[in-house]
Amino acid sequence: KVNSNALLFLQVVWRHLDEAGLVSRCVLVRPRRATLEELQLNHSDAYCALHATQPAQRSHLDPALLAGFHAVSLPCGGLGVDEDTVWTETGTPNACRLAVGALLELCQRIALGDCRNGLALVRPPGHHAGWDHPLGYCYFNSVAIAAKSLVRSGQAAKVAIVDWDVHHGNGTQSAFYSDPAVLYISLHRFDDGRFFPGSGGIEEVGQADGRGRNVNIAWQGEPMGDAEYLAAFRTLVLPMLNEFSPSLLLVSAGFDAARGHPNHLGGYLVSPECFALLTAQLAATTPKLLLALEGGYDLQTLPLCVEACLRVLLGEPPPSLAEAELRRRPNASSVATICRVAEVHRPYWGPFLHLLLPDSVQMSVEEATRLLGSLSF
Repeated sequence: KVNSNALLFLQVVWRHLDEAGLVSRCVLVRPRRATLEELQLNHSDAYCALHATQPAQRSHLDPALLAGFHAVSLPCGGLGVDEDTVWTETGTPNACRLAVGALLELCQRIALGDCRNGLALVRPPGHHAGWDHPLGYCYFNSVAIAAKSLVRSGQAAKVAIVDWDVHHGNGTQSAFYSDPAVLYISLHRFDDGRFFPGSGGIEEVGQADGRGRNVNIAWQGEPMGDAEYLAAFRTLVLPMLNEFSPSLLLVSAGFDAARGHPNHLGGYLVSPECFALLTAQLAATTPKLLLALEGGYDLQTLPLCVEACLRVLLGEPPPSLAEAELRRRPNASSVATICRVAEVHRPYWGPFLHLLLPDSVQMSVEEATRLLGSLSF
């Protein structure tokens, strides 16, 4: 992960969407600041008191709480809460609360039926943030807070989270590891735990009542692209969502698996067209769909990925994949990963996992479309 210039990235994406004529087609939802009570749905009281308030607001706090705040000196001369997560007393708390509040406000609109679906262009991202610690430029886990708010308020009996950021959402996994009401599915680069943040192995399936509700499609080895992600969706993600039948689906929409990112930031080859198709497939399973921006650091690719997904949310059909990618079969490493996920999760899911064979996993998109009759699978 890197400490990216969050404002610059949002400005570039917004300008691109505006020039493409998409902003005028959207209902714009004014963001608000999340309350401390909302942040405390997924973070400790002490953590919220320290990281979501301005210095002047802390005079009444117990000094013991302040002792829990640790800062490190960054090479740029500024302060951070870890080696790559910058912190500014005046800007960071407000940015965090606006990011969470924007997502909560949009969630509320979708849950009530005021909006069909939505896209939250927010930074900082959130899926690495834990109960009482920030990580990887994430301070508050916006998606986790939104899911807990929906379930606890009774607006959704079940919520699903699909996380396609190239980095595992360790904070989101921890938040719901024993919760049967929230299904968390992550597709991420793992490489035997050598890729940041090092968590998210296939065998991490949840605990207690949440067993089987934590699904890690943990990629190994060679770079993954459209064929691999579409195979995982066809054989695992979409059948699981259909069986789980959530009231609302949240996507931790990181775009650092997109082509254009150097190896240490992703190194994968997913196209904007593929992200659009994934969005269309998710919308077909769960119409109440909300995409929340997570990672994505290539200024050329990021706007194209966001545009492709937004066009689908606005009702346009997804664009065609490249001809070569339509015909390419998933690589052997991805087939092994998908089959291993199916094997580990068979005790917790229906017959579709028992019927899953390597031959069906390794079909190309073209072959699967011929067999199933639709790219929506």
